[in-house]
Amino acid sequence: MTRSDRLIPCPMFIGGEWIRPKLAGSPVYNPSIGDVISECPMGGAPEVNAAVEAAAAAFPEWRDTPVIERARLWITDIEFLRLHYAETLKAWRQRFLQQRERVLELYDERFCRMWETYLVGSEIAFR
Repeated sequence: MTRSDRLIPCPMFIGGEWIRPKLAGSPVYNPSIGDVISECPMGGAPEVNAAVEAAAAAFPEWRDTPVIERARLWITDIEFLRLHYAETLKAWRQRFLQQRERVLELYDERFCRMWETYLVGSEIAFR
């Protein structure tokens, strides 16, 4: 089994269904070590047309949804994104701390302290 066989497939969600695009995906790299960790789906004309048709079919219902309800959905999304980003920052800080000695060789102590402070402060701000 090759590494690419173990990649988690990344389908597209169009019209309420998960579909596998016919085109090959584009690799997604782990920026810290350069390994391919996933594939980003690449849609062609059939997928684009299906997405446009699904959006057009969904628009009347969305258009008729009261503005206050649409705004509430967006606020809910913002709240979820905020917490997920805080967890992302926490993971970045943990990985940074694991590699701190390597970073220190490349830069200096001042940079490491500033980066740690930035990551901690940002995580707190998004909580």
